[in-house]
Amino acid sequence: MYSEQFYITVSNLFFVTDTNRFSDGSKADYRIYRGFSMYFQLPFLNKLFGVGYANMNDFALTHGINTIYDIQTSGSVEYYNGISQILLYSGCFGFILWTRGMIGYIKGMSKVGKILFIIYVFYIIGSGTLFGTFSSIFLACATLLGKEKCASNKIAIKV
Repeated sequence: MYSEQFYITVSNLFFVTDTNRFSDGSKADYRIYRGFSMYFQLPFLNKLFGVGYANMNDFALTHGINTIYDIQTSGSVEYYNGISQILLYSGCFGFILWTRGMIGYIKGMSKVGKILFIIYVFYIIGSGTLFGTFSSIFLACATLLGKEKCASNKIAIKV
């Protein structure tokens, strides 16, 4: 029963079949789809190398890039999910480097560390804290709890 509910929740989150479903401007639009929509509107060179850290709003205003997911406020907001941040700020090459780094990061981890890392990836898909304190703490915990030596052996502390 729980696995069926989880599947329905995940499929509703990632596989939107009704195009009018998020037309009310929900947080899912703004947090998940907005960054990808902006990335696909970038010029080719910027798709490869990005626009630089926290420069997307200025770049979008200069180049007239906007999406249907933008929220109309008095000022523009630089909020994108973690994966979108990588793509927008450092481009396709930056995403490849980040992916290779993360694959190298999880190679020596135990199952606990890999599960924590998968949770981290889902976390950055839905939040804009790729470079935030919580992400750093989460990766530190995944590193400490996920080491093969720590997971398989008891650690003796000498006083």
